[in-house]
Amino acid sequence: MPREGSSLSSAQRPLHICLVSREHPEMSGGGGIGTYTDNLAQGLAHLGHAVTVIAHGETGVPDTPKPGEVCLAGVSGPEVWKLPFGNRLFGRLLRAAPFSVGAARVFRWRHALKPFDVVEVPEYQGWGAGVVAVAPCPKLVRLHTHTALLQRLNGHGETPDTRACHALEALTLARGDRVLANSNALAQSALSDFSTVLSPQRVGVLPLGIDTHRFSKRVSRRIRKRYGIPSSAPLLLFVGRLERRKGVETLLEAFISLARDEPEAVLMWVGFSTETGHEGSPMLTQLRERARQAGIASQMVFAGSVPYSELPDYYGESDVFVAPSSFEPFGMVYLEAMASGCAVVACAAGGALEIIRDGSTGHLVPPHSPESLALAIRRLLNCPFHRQQLATQARKEVQARFSLSVLGEKTVQSYRDLLARKGVA
Repeated sequence: MPREGSSLSSAQRPLHICLVSREHPEMSGGGGIGTYTDNLAQGLAHLGHAVTVIAHGETGVPDTPKPGEVCLAGVSGPEVWKLPFGNRLFGRLLRAAPFSVGAARVFRWRHALKPFDVVEVPEYQGWGAGVVAVAPCPKLVRLHTHTALLQRLNGHGETPDTRACHALEALTLARGDRVLANSNALAQSALSDFSTVLSPQRVGVLPLGIDTHRFSKRVSRRIRKRYGIPSSAPLLLFVGRLERRKGVETLLEAFISLARDEPEAVLMWVGFSTETGHEGSPMLTQLRERARQAGIASQMVFAGSVPYSELPDYYGESDVFVAPSSFEPFGMVYLEAMASGCAVVACAAGGALEIIRDGSTGHLVPPHSPESLALAIRRLLNCPFHRQQLATQARKEVQARFSLSVLGEKTVQSYRDLLARKGVA
């Protein structure tokens, strides 16, 4: 039966929905796609639907979900296929392919036990290519960040590996019955990069959402104590992969400027490093060396990857959240920070423009401008009242536009529209 408080009416039967994601917080960890999938699954179940999530990992023999429940179905086997000399040349493809093949196998098995009404897969690196090839039910493809866009943002060119992943992504999009992007900015990029398989009529836009109960204002001081940060020290927070496209170099230069006037300020980095530094070096190594040269290494904390369950504490104990991506297809971290009562500074580009209202729910600055970024941060640190105003308004905005209930209801409507177009009752 639908859970108490759900909006599923008696005239609408509950759907059996399949969500596909290589990563998942409870199974294989990972980043934004896994978080989105988990959030969506919980939101759909709260609305009274039965949800099966197919992700990499071991789950044993999963149950068939009842309305209002989420069931995890694991794709077992290797995370990556090993080929002599091939992994250096086709690293992405050889990580995506085993999951794509395994997910198709698990999908067939689960669909035979209890048919799915609709399946949603990501386009990213072709994770969902196998499922859309075998699924007899209506198929929705979610655009997250396709490989060509990712390469451009990190300043990298095409390789045989990225071309292969692009081909799998194109195959996924071509076989999908409906395509949804997280933002208008991402939709336009995908229409350009996949012009042979996508048309504007096939692509809709539906933002993501977060759990506003999980992400709320917390002041436990556990994080500050863990890293030895005084309670009075201004704390800036970055959450995300340490990679070029996230604007980490711009943030460091801005902090170097800021630290001259704020010797007590601390910048905390949460996220794992990538090989996007100079000449393919680890970005973490590059950031540390630059901080050492500037004499501010003692004001930097690199926390690495942290459990998703702990993120609300990191946001809640910080004064300002800064994520100056040159282009963020959507920006889940902005929503998490805003819901947690943290003032936000981002760049006026990509999905941030569709989430943050400059001067009202956060501050937007030009990309690649350490000077503008430092000025916006300094303004927030120097004016606690303004900082609190932004944080309060930002949380209200997230609750009204980006909560799980809003996400779930709009997503279900997209599913029902797709079923109607396909002539499925």
